[in-house]
This record gives sequence, structure tokens and C-alpha cells, in this order.
Amino acid sequence: MKNYQNLTLLFWHRKSKADRKGNAPVICRLSIEGEEEAEIATGKKVHSGEWCLDNKKALGTSAQAKEINLKISEMTVDLNRLFTVLQTQHERITPLMVKNLYQGKPVNQPKEINIKPQPKNDEANPTLLLYPKVKPLV
Repeated sequence: MKNYQNLTLLFWHRKSKADRKGNAPVICRLSIEGEEEAEIATGKKVHSGEWCLDNKKALGTSAQAKEINLKISEMTVDLNRLFTVLQTQHERITPLMVKNLYQGKPVNQPKEINIKPQPKNDEANPTLLLYPKVKPLV
């Protein structure tokens, strides 16, 4: 089965979720042309001053920077390998399929949507039933 899709990985620094110290999570965005993107958290945080926008890696030679860059490299290798495996099994691949496989979930599991469960009719307590009936003024 020939599959000519390309996987693109973009590691970026989510500044909007920075903590008080200025450390923000590093996120991996998976893109496959024509498909909805998916994002995976790396589980690592980096200070905004220690993030290289050009290379998409942590700056410096500190242990933390090396650990973050190692995680980015490992994720890149793992995600590309999983994408290659999926190419042999499926005709059309989505970033969500790659993400699910990386996270150990079933490949075709739908995206999780958090919706509050609606109460059943017998559990519902309409507010009008709480008040006694009032006789009309005639």
C-alpha cells in the first residue's frame, strides 16, 4: 500500500501557560497535510529566555536544557517511527492516529471531548415544581 503523506513535527513553547517563574511547557504539534493537527505535551518546561525560536530547542548546556533536548529528540524519533509503521497499515493517516499510538491508546480512538452528563428526566428537578400552585386572581 503506497502512502505519500508527510509528517511534520513542530516543537514550540506555550508561553500562555507559563508559571510564576516564567517556565512554560514544551508542546509537540503533529501535522499531516490536509488533516487536523494534534498536539502532545512533552512533559517538560523551559524558561522563555532559554528557548531558541529558530532551532526549537532549549538553549545552553545545563542539565535541564540537555534533558529537554533529549526528550525532543526521542519524541521526534518515536513519532516518525510510529508514522512509518502506520503508513504500512493504513491508506490515510491522521495526526490523531499517530498521537493515540504514541500514548498507547487504540489507533482509531476518537478525540476525547469533555461534556458534562445531562441529568435524566427522572433526576431533573425543574424549579417550577418546587413552588406550590398559586390560585389565579380573578
